[in-house]
Amino acid sequence: MTDLTTDDVFVIVGTISNKTYALPNTETNQKPAAVAITISTDGNQITADVTDNLKWNIEKSEEKYTFYPNGNKKAWLYNSSNSTDLGIGSTGTNKTFKYVAISSKQYEGLLNTSTNRYICIYSNKDWRAYANNNIKATKISYYKYTTSSTSSATTTTFGANSGKTFTFTNGKLEGFTAPKATATKSDDNTDLSDLIEYTSSDADIVAVDSKTGELTFTNTKFGEATITATLPKTATYQTSTDSYVVENKDNHIATSLSFNGTDVTLTEGKTDAGTDFTGYTATEANNIDGTITYAASGDAVATVDPTTGAVTINPSVYGTTRVTVNSFIY
Repeated sequence: MTDLTTDDVFVIVGTISNKTYALPNTETNQKPAAVAITISTDGNQITADVTDNLKWNIEKSEEKYTFYPNGNKKAWLYNSSNSTDLGIGSTGTNKTFKYVAISSKQYEGLLNTSTNRYICIYSNKDWRAYANNNIKATKISYYKYTTSSTSSATTTTFGANSGKTFTFTNGKLEGFTAPKATATKSDDNTDLSDLIEYTSSDADIVAVDSKTGELTFTNTKFGEATITATLPKTATYQTSTDSYVVENKDNHIATSLSFNGTDVTLTEGKTDAGTDFTGYTATEANNIDGTITYAASGDAVATVDPTTGAVTINPSVYGTTRVTVNSFIY
């Protein structure tokens, strides 16, 4: 089962006493029925159609697997603690399995990594999870369900904007409207556009609303990102995609701000020379026009005028106040 991917749709099949049974994905908190099945296969690919209640998806991390009903990650296969019960739903926590083979038990199948119980078929009746000493001779196989012969080809496109590059400056491009993709069934042009999902290759440059395709720029990272529209694969339709490129350039000018003085220590509100301290002025080193604002933090020793930088000392308070050039707007 190492060749299974998160995009695959497959059937979990168990063989016991030369009879073949599928594991259904119908939600239950007890023992799923063993569904008798005859499968026409080509290698590990199912060439005949199967019902939706027998189709599964997988997620895996190294050699550990979690099984989901096809298209539904809100439920999963699990084993109740200290019980033979297998469940399919959103409440079970023991949902991770690994593949094992025990030749002495004539067993090939799945071991729950939390409960250490093995999935087996009981008397051609249902699926259960057994402790090692009660393992039933079972061979579990996994057959990919290929939809190429039964599902319809589709086309997703941004039309005239397909593959185009849009260049922004600080997230702005005059007259720009986010392109909307369309998706159609290839043989009869049935409109499938409502099923489209949008993604960005780098959301730190530009994020995209997955449903509307609208863009949001962070203006904290600049460069190129690809916006992709995808019609997801289903049992009815094959997947298709299209994309365009967004480039966001940074035209901010680097600035350098500095005060015309250094840290000052006051005694009873006075300098060492016995004079009042009224603050320092900040300037921009490159003489770039803009607005400098000031802010004070720390102890209430002093306040600062946010526009002029003038400092007012409170001689009755002792401690430290830091005056900061808070912003330079240009």
